[in-house]
Parts: sequence; structure tokens; C-alpha cells
Amino acid sequence: MSMLRETRSTVVLRACALIESWVGVKLNGAAPDRLYEFLERRASTLGFYDPADYVTHAEKLSIDAPEARRLVNLVTNGLTAFWRDAPQLDAVRLAMEQIAQKRDTSAHPLAIWCAGCATGEEAYTLSMIAHEAVVPTIILGTDVNSDFLSHARDGHYGEWSLRRLDARRARDYFVHHDGGTFDIAPALRQRVYFRQHNLLEKPPLAPSLHG
Repeated sequence: MSMLRETRSTVVLRACALIESWVGVKLNGAAPDRLYEFLERRASTLGFYDPADYVTHAEKLSIDAPEARRLVNLVTNGLTAFWRDAPQLDAVRLAMEQIAQKRDTSAHPLAIWCAGCATGEEAYTLSMIAHEAVVPTIILGTDVNSDFLSHARDGHYGEWSLRRLDARRARDYFVHHDGGTFDIAPALRQRVYFRQHNLLEKPPLAPSLHG
């Protein structure tokens, strides 16, 4: 082992380059500093001499390895909300309605891919729009972060996720629980599916309307 150890910044740059090669995410801002703290913890937990040795180990892994997934889950951003961008969603509704006028969507439902769906709020929002527009629709939410997808499949949210949602939709589309938590209503779940997917890979196939 060389006595000349790498600097913190060099280790972080190597880790950032590795993550970008795996999933195309380029880290900036405060993320690299937080990443180094994670590298230190994982190096200690796994018995590596220092973070540089841990990164050397990680560089030998494929994206499907559990430790690689742990790194990816750490750095991917899950900031989202229901009904996050109203003008954009109005445009989606208009597109749904225009397509439905030109084809039999009862026989050939629309298929919408919500890429980078994080914890599922945006995919379920699309389900709300499809329900209100009365357009049969299949929504596939994908993300590279397995922790986010587990949350999305659970469909269990706190008040913060509903901060942009009006009272009627909050009432109609959720099962309310004591303590300010909410479950997605079954009517929305029926048209939404979730899969893990890396955007550097081929696009996923749309699921069947019947699962």
C-alpha cells in the first residue's frame, strides 16, 4: 500500500465520476461534501483503510451490486410533491384529451412514462389527471433509486407531500389517517406501476392495463 494517500477532493472527484458513469447524475453544490462523509462511514463499516480504498473497491462494481445501489440511493434527489407544476400538468391534461378524441382509448389506453418518478407523487398526480379527464391511462413510474420506489409502491405520504394539493383532491384521492398521514386511494393505484430503471439503459416497455 502506498504511503501517499489521496486528498479528500480527489477521492470525491473519483466517486462523483463513478456515479455519473453508472447513472448519468452529475453531482454539484453541497452534494460532494455530503458524499465524502458517506464514503468515510462505509469505509469504516466495511473495514477499508480509508475512503480512497472504498472508492477503489466501488470502481470494480457493476450498477447492480448492492453497494453500488447504496451509493446511488444516497445521491439521487427525491424532492417532489403532488401537483407540483400546475401549468405543465394542464398541458398534460390537454394532450390526454386531444389524443382521446382521435382514438378509442377504451381499447387502446394511453401509456405515460414518468421517468425519475422519485417517491411516486408525480406518477400518482398523472393518475389523478387521467381520472378527471376520464381517459383510460397506464402510468409507468421509474427511478434508479430502490428506496424511493419502495416508498412509491407503498403509497403512504405525509402532509408535506400534499402541500400543493387543493382540499378537494386531498379528500377524494387519499385515505386519511390520524397523525397527518395519507394513503393513495385504490382508484389511483389501479393505473400506476413502478419499476427500477436507469435512464442510461433502453426505455422500459409499458405494462399491460391488466398488470
